[in-house]
Amino acid sequence: MQLGDLVVVQPRTWPGINKPGGVGKLTALTSTDCTVKYVLGGSDTCIPLSFVSPQTTLQKRSRVPAAVLNVAPPSPPAA
Repeated sequence: MQLGDLVVVQPRTWPGINKPGGVGKLTALTSTDCTVKYVLGGSDTCIPLSFVSPQTTLQKRSRVPAAVLNVAPPSPPAA
């Protein structure tokens, strides 16, 4: 991971701690912890790297019309 990467921070909720985590951008990174600015607002500092993972993005697929694939339209029901 490097500065500017999108990451997912796992929730850290246990007695006395209420940090919901979420998706954010890395703003500072050390060998043991990091600082994240969340996409939906707010930030968090000194997050242990064990709670942080890279955000995976899905590839957008293009839609191909059936005519291009040479797929025949459905036949009408028999009368």
